[in-house]
Amino acid sequence: MAIEGLTDVEIEILKAIRHVGWYGQLWFPRVFRDALDFQEGPTDEEVHLALLALIRSRVLEIWRQEGECSVSRYEPTDDLLVDIQKHTTETNFELRINQDILADLDLRERPRLGESR
Repeated sequence: MAIEGLTDVEIEILKAIRHVGWYGQLWFPRVFRDALDFQEGPTDEEVHLALLALIRSRVLEIWRQEGECSVSRYEPTDDLLVDIQKHTTETNFELRINQDILADLDLRERPRLGESR
């Protein structure tokens, strides 16, 4: 999937995760917009649906700490998606942006030469 196929909400989610990191308690059960520097507009439900769509499409990958050093990537099963939505500060899940999408996101965020912000 290319970044061009993503919705504005999905892109905002990726930017927030890119800059803040994954902290499930900032996304569920409600979206803490101030902490994430996330735009107003879409409802929490719309954000949650977009977030789950990014996981299902593997734009966001599920990683989990196992033991002290081992980290593994997981397939997005329904049970795992339910676990990710639990409000907990001690989750061992991490969502990471797929490396192919990350490069596209970098290009999109980088100002064009000569362009002022």
